[in-house]
Amino acid sequence: MNTGGGNILPVCETFDRSAFDALLSHPDCTGIRLYSSMDASLMLHTIAVGVNIKNEDILPSAVSGRLENDIVENSMRCPEDCPPSSPLNI
Repeated sequence: MNTGGGNILPVCETFDRSAFDALLSHPDCTGIRLYSSMDASLMLHTIAVGVNIKNEDILPSAVSGRLENDIVENSMRCPEDCPPSSPLNI
């Protein structure tokens, strides 16, 4: 969706499997929650975090030593980095 200032809404976002494997490798992780976020350029992005059995977000903690693997936010965002055409992205 282009609203004059740029592509605010992505067509899609692609994440590496390793990003989700890292979230799911947390011993308390029972699922993944997706959040929408807006960057300084007013473009929406998807952020993924693990959730525990109490449905709580598993967030980075200096105590856990897992700062790099608790939030996934680096995707390939289309437009800019688009996959081949499919019935879902035409």
